[in-house]
Amino acid sequence: MMATAPARPTADDRIRAAFWFAERGFGVFSVWSADAAGHCRCPKGATCDNPGKHPIGFHGFKEATTDHDRIRTLLSAASEPNYGLVCPDGVFALDVDGDGVARLAELEAQLGPLPSTLRTRTSGGEHIFLHWPDDHPRPIGQLFGYVTRWGSGSDAGYVIGPRSVHATGRVYEPVPGSLDIATLPEEWAVAAVSRPGSDDAIEITSGGYQLPDYGYTGSRYKAILRYVGSRYARGISADEIWAGVVSVLAPRFSEPLSEPELRARFERVWKTTPEKFGPATFLETPELPPFQVVVAPLSWPEPPGEAAYHGVLGDIVHAVEAVTEADPVAILGSLLASAGACMGHLMTIYQGSTQAANLFIALVGDSSTGRKGTAASIARDVMNSAYPDWETLIVTGLGSGEGLIGHLKKVEETEHRALVLESEFGRLLTVMAREGSTLSPVIRDAWDGVPMGRFLAREQSLVRWHHVSIAAHVTGIELRQKMTSTDAANGFGNRFVWLAVRRTKLVPFPESPKELVTPYVDSLHRAIVAASTTPADMHWSEDARDRWESLYVGWASQRRLGMLGSLLARSEAQITRLALLYALLDRSHDVGLEHLAAAEALWAYSERSVAHIFGSSTGDRHADSLLEYLADGPLEWESAKRALGVHRAADLRDAVDLLVSIGAVEVVPLPREGGGRSRRALRKREQTAQTEQTALGPRGQKGA
Repeated sequence: MMATAPARPTADDRIRAAFWFAERGFGVFSVWSADAAGHCRCPKGATCDNPGKHPIGFHGFKEATTDHDRIRTLLSAASEPNYGLVCPDGVFALDVDGDGVARLAELEAQLGPLPSTLRTRTSGGEHIFLHWPDDHPRPIGQLFGYVTRWGSGSDAGYVIGPRSVHATGRVYEPVPGSLDIATLPEEWAVAAVSRPGSDDAIEITSGGYQLPDYGYTGSRYKAILRYVGSRYARGISADEIWAGVVSVLAPRFSEPLSEPELRARFERVWKTTPEKFGPATFLETPELPPFQVVVAPLSWPEPPGEAAYHGVLGDIVHAVEAVTEADPVAILGSLLASAGACMGHLMTIYQGSTQAANLFIALVGDSSTGRKGTAASIARDVMNSAYPDWETLIVTGLGSGEGLIGHLKKVEETEHRALVLESEFGRLLTVMAREGSTLSPVIRDAWDGVPMGRFLAREQSLVRWHHVSIAAHVTGIELRQKMTSTDAANGFGNRFVWLAVRRTKLVPFPESPKELVTPYVDSLHRAIVAASTTPADMHWSEDARDRWESLYVGWASQRRLGMLGSLLARSEAQITRLALLYALLDRSHDVGLEHLAAAEALWAYSERSVAHIFGSSTGDRHADSLLEYLADGPLEWESAKRALGVHRAADLRDAVDLLVSIGAVEVVPLPREGGGRSRRALRKREQTAQTEQTALGPRGQKGA
């Protein structure tokens, strides 16, 4: 009798399985599935050489997310998609099938059995998930000849998740046993990186590939060739490699390629790759440099002063910080955005314009190890205990300005408050960059509290009363790539409080915060209720006014340049809002010195975070490169064009105009030998502090 194929799992089956992995730090993204005939549902159909296994999204597995709402949307499509899993950092998956099953038994006989760990059944074998031991440098590429999917690095990849369906009709399933991910034993780790025939058992010779630096100016074709070759040799499919070329390699080119140009070069490379590199086996080619352990510089910004942890939120952070790996400032930022959203706009302070307690907080840290999601989870538990109605304010998956306006329009009669939770802030920046997008101006209006939308002749789509906060997560690399000088200059970027966050400690057994925060829940609840139900104009206390005056004079004497200056240009308003929120959390009748000190401390950390994230960047890659060249001396105009590798005069002119506008560069005449018309040259200006004399308003005047 012919074996009957197992029943096809439902969309809910796949979604529940994907949620389980997402809650454990795995990135989830949608993958094409195959039809009953085994043909891929992608546009290639029956001609697809990787049916039911390659990503649907243009950027492939780089679109992976842990957000439940996003996952449900992706996996609910009518095409019955499969889904892929990207391992958390430090975790890898061995793809064991075919002859590899017997070889694994031989390895276990030699090295000892693998520990009980998370495994999933594939069409012809298993995916075995393991942690790489922290005390061993992580190798690159395949381990023991198996296709190996790492969660990060130049050789990152993915596996198909359980409840997906193979082109043969077989269902990917969990293997009964442990659901925890064990650590690869010492003997296995040593064997994995040893050179065959070498006496040095721990020498790392697994081959390697180093991505080019950002701003790469060499041959783009050769860069694609090296990237494709390194990944082909590890058994990675053409679709996965293409996704990496688009999302990982191409953004590093100083001169970008259009998608058709990039695709044409990739296909030329792919046609000759098997001939150049031979069978896709374990990579040990002398042409590629050996694997190197790269240690990031210890230039992390100094943590916020203790004053930032003033009041009930500081008490909550201190209560839970010993039992979590999340950065204390990440927990504080998440709580501030959440509490500020709940408080509404009834209690405000006037500082040039009316300032309310709504904040835009962005946590900037590495994926997985930044523990941004952990901080958000703690804030969620705290808010659910202190103010259960807060979940009714949450908006996720923001895709357009009209979407936010439409949501606020629907609830405006009963609820003017909203908290936008954006765990994939890079996606929002991508949407903003699309031609015709209204997202940026709508978000700016949301921070300002001014009417949003349009007043049409037949339909009024204007929202007049709203109070919107944002809590966003993004990686530093993605932020630097997608945050443009336009975003900074138009006031979008400086409406956010940027906080650099990271894992601050290792806590193998984190505890639930619920019991730890219980003593503080009532105080937080009372503060939110008081602020959201009692209209009042708040004012500075007398000692806070003295401190504010000295701060205000100091700000007037500063002039920051480039991206740093643009992103920090709203410091007065941001500190005012933070101080107001600290006061409301204390249920204070005015904004006192202790509240201003807390706001100062957190804003000072935000300033250090922005400097850490962006450095001296202007937000324009040509301008940044030109500044580096001019550090060695003046450049003639045509020499500057050649140095940047630009062909259009407009590209250089735009970069020069930006640098001149911020006072970083000046255009000077360069006399010709023997006379004649002088040439243009560019010279870096020496920066000096510029102070302006500012007349302060009378002491009794609001906003002085």
